[in-house]
Parts: sequence; structure tokens; C-alpha cells
Amino acid sequence: TAKNCNQVPFILFVDDDYYISIKNLLKFSRNYLRFIMEPTTEQFDDSDLSDNQDIQQAQVDWLQHRQQYDGRLYVGYLFPNSHPLRHLTSKWYISLNEYEWNQYPPYITGGCFLVNNQTLIDLYYSSLYSESFKYDDVYLGILAYRMNIKLIDLKQQISFYSLKYDWKKFSKLIGSHGFHDPNHLWQIWNEQKSLGYA
Repeated sequence: TAKNCNQVPFILFVDDDYYISIKNLLKFSRNYLRFIMEPTTEQFDDSDLSDNQDIQQAQVDWLQHRQQYDGRLYVGYLFPNSHPLRHLTSKWYISLNEYEWNQYPPYITGGCFLVNNQTLIDLYYSSLYSESFKYDDVYLGILAYRMNIKLIDLKQQISFYSLKYDWKKFSKLIGSHGFHDPNHLWQIWNEQKSLGYA
């Protein structure tokens, strides 16, 4: 993609068990600088923020991020503090030979994420000089760490966890994970489309 589609401004990577609102995706991609550079009340009025001190800290974090924005975009559901699983019975087992450290760098889950062209090119060139890793999302997190690419957590709009369907909540989403039944996915997408959100 980095070589053959270098004029494409954005690339969405998505698994087949995600609901995607193309309308909300296009809205975000047209206005992502506003989202990154101009905070909204919603960004600081999240249910995860318990009091004014948390909101003030979120504002400070946003200001620091704004000053550091370098034109590369990598957004999705962020895992900021994941650890390799060392249990032999785990589906995600990683030996010390495969990864010797006790924590992964922050990474965006591989199920649904959006990058711009500059980010894709930087990740591609970093991959040429990096040993591969069996988990693609962690691997991209390692590459992003090496290239000093700021990962942007978009968990308010891209959900890694399966959400119970609520038309209001889905009206603001770009993507939601956990649709193993294509008929159910089609039904929800059609309802959101009829409401003007898909």
C-alpha cells in the first residue's frame, strides 16, 4: 500500500466482525484536525472523568498533544499498558525469547484503525528494519514507538468491546466490534442508515 497507493490520504484497516459507519468515518476524516486541535466539551465530559480535576488533566493532556502533533495520524482503540501473557495455555502466549520485556509499547488494536498516508509510509520503512512479531497490532505499536508516532485513542468512536445495540450510541460510532452474525450486522447497519448515521 505504501508503494502502490501513495496518493491515498487515509487507509482504514478493519476486521470483518466490525460494524462500520462510513458516514461517521468520512465525517471524522474530513475533520480530524479539528478533533485533534480543537477540543470539544464531549472530549472532556466523559463518564470516565470523575471530577473537575480529571477534566483539567484531560485538558492539559490535550494541550500537550496539540503542541506535539506532527501531521501523522494513527487512531483507534488504544491499549496503553498491555503486558505479554506468559501463561503457556494462553491463546496470546509470548515467550521471553519472542519478547523479553514485561510491557508492550502502547498500541492500537488491529481490528479497526485509521492511518494517514504519512503514517503508513513511516510504518512501512520502520518495518524494513524491524524483526517481525506474531501479533500485528502489537507489532505496529512497536513500529510506531520506534518512529515516535503519537497514537490517538478514539475509544469514544471505535469500540474494541462488543456493545449492546443502542441506536443513539451507535449514531456516534465509527466502528464497533463483535458482530459474528452477518445478518445481525446487516440489520443494525440498515437501521442506522435509515436514521441517517451509516
